[in-house]
Amino acid sequence: FVMTIVVMISYFALGWIDDYLKVIKKNTDGVSAKGKLAWQFTTAILVSFLMLKLEVINADLYVPFLKEPILNLGWTGYILFSSLVIVGSSNAVNLTDGLDGLVTGPVITSSATFALLAYLSGHAELSNYLFIPSVEGASELTVFCAAMMGASVGFLWYNCNPAQIFMGDVGSLSLGGALGTVAVLT
Repeated sequence: FVMTIVVMISYFALGWIDDYLKVIKKNTDGVSAKGKLAWQFTTAILVSFLMLKLEVINADLYVPFLKEPILNLGWTGYILFSSLVIVGSSNAVNLTDGLDGLVTGPVITSSATFALLAYLSGHAELSNYLFIPSVEGASELTVFCAAMMGASVGFLWYNCNPAQIFMGDVGSLSLGGALGTVAVLT
């Protein structure tokens, strides 16, 4: 849970700097693409390393509804894989928000799905029955995903036609990074 918050805060800061440069300083470029990717990958690699070091997760790659892990990626492989998932989902949410400005719908459905998966993987009996790897402490992620759903519904309700505010990179990068981290943890 703490790692998810770390990624969310780091990506929030990156999005704030980018939006600040674009809106206040009138710099249409904002943070460069290379700068954004460097920041995102640095955060994702650090968090992935800490998750392995603190034994929050292991280097096994699981597929839901299969009893055993399909592959042990090792430390290097798992750090690269999880970093790609975190950065990829962050940028996917950012691109989706940039297309129509309404990324909250997909975030709500993704958060609901991850809340269900986190609940099932946090429940020892249900995870064993469904062949989902049991993850100790995943119940906290259920609450976190529910909070993201609630915040997104509130944003959507407040921002109904005519739109009054836009999420910008502050929201889209941090929400996407949080979803990617939850995906790695579950």
